[in-house]
Amino acid sequence: MLKSILSAFSFSVCCWLAASTSLLHAADAPALDAVTLKKVKAATVHLKVTLSDDRVSQGTGFFTEEAGLVMTNAHVLNMLAPDSRKPSKIEVTIGMGTSSSTTLEGKIVGVDRGTDLAFVRVESKKLPERLKFGSTKDLQETQTLYVFGFPFGEQLGKEITVAKTSISSLRKVGDLLVSLQLDGGLNPGNSGGPVVNAKGEVMGVAVSGIRGTSIGNAVPSDMVNRFVNGRIVSSATEVPYKSGDKLMMEVFVEVVDPLKRLKKVEFEIWAGNPGKPREPSSKAPTPLPGDMQRTRHTMKSDKQQKYALEVSVPKLSGKQVHWLQPIITNGLGEVNWVSAMSLPDKPPLTRKPLKLAFNPKAAKQKVQVDSTGDFLIRDDSGLDSSIGIKMFSDISETTDAENARGFPVVVQYEGFGLELLFDGKAQPKSQEMRNMQADLRFANAEVLMEKDGNLALSRMDLKKVPDKSKEFISDISAQVLQSLEVLSVPIPEKKIEAGDTWKAQRTYVIGNAIVAVPAQVNITYKYMGITPRDGKDLALIRIDGIVSGRKGDGIDMEGTMTGTAMLSLETGEVVSADALIRADTDIVFRRAKAKAIASFSVALKRPAITAK
Repeated sequence: MLKSILSAFSFSVCCWLAASTSLLHAADAPALDAVTLKKVKAATVHLKVTLSDDRVSQGTGFFTEEAGLVMTNAHVLNMLAPDSRKPSKIEVTIGMGTSSSTTLEGKIVGVDRGTDLAFVRVESKKLPERLKFGSTKDLQETQTLYVFGFPFGEQLGKEITVAKTSISSLRKVGDLLVSLQLDGGLNPGNSGGPVVNAKGEVMGVAVSGIRGTSIGNAVPSDMVNRFVNGRIVSSATEVPYKSGDKLMMEVFVEVVDPLKRLKKVEFEIWAGNPGKPREPSSKAPTPLPGDMQRTRHTMKSDKQQKYALEVSVPKLSGKQVHWLQPIITNGLGEVNWVSAMSLPDKPPLTRKPLKLAFNPKAAKQKVQVDSTGDFLIRDDSGLDSSIGIKMFSDISETTDAENARGFPVVVQYEGFGLELLFDGKAQPKSQEMRNMQADLRFANAEVLMEKDGNLALSRMDLKKVPDKSKEFISDISAQVLQSLEVLSVPIPEKKIEAGDTWKAQRTYVIGNAIVAVPAQVNITYKYMGITPRDGKDLALIRIDGIVSGRKGDGIDMEGTMTGTAMLSLETGEVVSADALIRADTDIVFRRAKAKAIASFSVALKRPAITAK
């Protein structure tokens, strides 16, 4: 996960910090004619984006497709990460640097993080002529193109800059052109600007440059058309469940369709032999040996353009697996089969009513708790830093007999591993760090589990810990205890049916022992059904939450929590669980305001013990 975030942010950083200094590219190419030059300049706009933490970024965009619609990059709007907060203000300036300059307020219409594209809409009766996208089928290396935009924001002046560039490579995946590699012409601030041919047709959208080189990249019009006319981003399925003599499964498809042009979203599902993912196609795929008959289903979306459908799926025999292939009919009427994937082989759930009770055995048991806290930080200079901590803990829980308040538990540390990362690089451990880590064996904690299975209180006991190690072990122990709290599941008093939900509100500290931010999480638990695991039946609980800043802390934060938990039917204890909290938040870093993408992931395993 962190790797995908860092990759996403590197695009943004490259855009602003690229040091492309080449001045002579395609010098022998003819100049654009006056009419074309005037048209493209008029359609190219300057973007000033005020972020949620009041910092300002700048970039380029251009009018295209529909009246008032401006295309730019997702990272110009600071919307490249999945949990990014929307900017507080977008200013779109037409005719920047001219006497007729006009600034309008923009509103986000849609974002495609996969291609780093976005649409912003402005309202005005007087707008420039829109630019059209051209076909890239005849493009070739060394061909001259023209880049329009505002390099370095307003540092060079407010007037638009037009630069020649040449194609150095046509990057493809199969037959699909996914990137135009350009030699020269792209500088910080060009992001989101049009890259046009001699006719003024848009061949691509400028994205980034590589620091210290003349190499730049643009999203080709082929990929842009997928965003404009709708595309499938991903697909997923729930664990199948038994319904009489049928096997049912819910299928989810995520799309990007900012202009609501998609005509149809479908999928095919079938049983077949295991194998590698199958390539996408614009024609109906040919069945492979072992494929059973495909069944095709049409999906409908809700108001949030989320597609979900529950269908009957074929039963498997031998080593067969289920295959899923989404199909899309886009705004142009083109039908495309997306990559087909085999689904994980999971035993089907049994959906039946259940009355759980938290009744842990008074005994000692070993528990494995792994957690990761990460921050990807952007400061006022536009530089990114990342701080991470990974912890691998083997603890013992000694549960005492029930009292009036609940079940007292003593937590002790039996094994521990720690890895610190700065800017993605593991840091060597000093001898002092090793000594402090070894001193963890002297620490323990007292925990109170309430009668519904919720972790209510935890208190560290550091009396036996050497003074020099107390602060370090206090931070580490706090994260371990929070991991236990994150993955405790409060059990409803009533009997629950498959699909029933219940809610809880909790406060956590997101991050790690180095940088951390308090957060409030409103959690929804959903009972999915009963599943076999290691010879025992367990209740599968789905976990979803909305993350925000705690009231009174003055921290602006938005994020999500996702995860699953397996509960023992005998004791109500969490036998295994995992959760991921991600948030876009304000922090103070090096005594200055900064923005961070924070994450806290945790996984837990207990033995499936028998009730007392």
